[in-house]
Amino acid sequence: MEKIKELLEKLDNKVTASLNKRLDGLEKLEERLALAKSEHESNPTEESESSLSEVQNYVSDVTEDLIEDLEELLEKRQATPPAPAPNTDPIPAEVIEEKEEKSGMSVFGVVLGVVLLVGTAGAYNYFNKNR
Repeated sequence: MEKIKELLEKLDNKVTASLNKRLDGLEKLEERLALAKSEHESNPTEESESSLSEVQNYVSDVTEDLIEDLEELLEKRQATPPAPAPNTDPIPAEVIEEKEEKSGMSVFGVVLGVVLLVGTAGAYNYFNKNR
């Protein structure tokens, strides 16, 4: 469990939802393991010992799988470069003026598109009625 805590610290406790569910499941399994140990200590039989060893093996397998997955996630995050910092430089006035000019062209394009659409619909209706 210590290894898992170390890996989580390196990942800043930011893991995928599926890994988070598996970590919660591991905590529940460890609670059941503690319960199985206490039952075995109160009434040691061969059956309780075998069930305890099965639970211990299962918990160790789940723990190993989680450690492997957390290590893979850590490697992936270390391999990807951090995102570049956003540019906070102020935008020059010339660029703002250019953007304003471009917005005029887009209004002209919308008006032209509407005119063509209405003209096409009118021509379609005209030729359908004159058949």
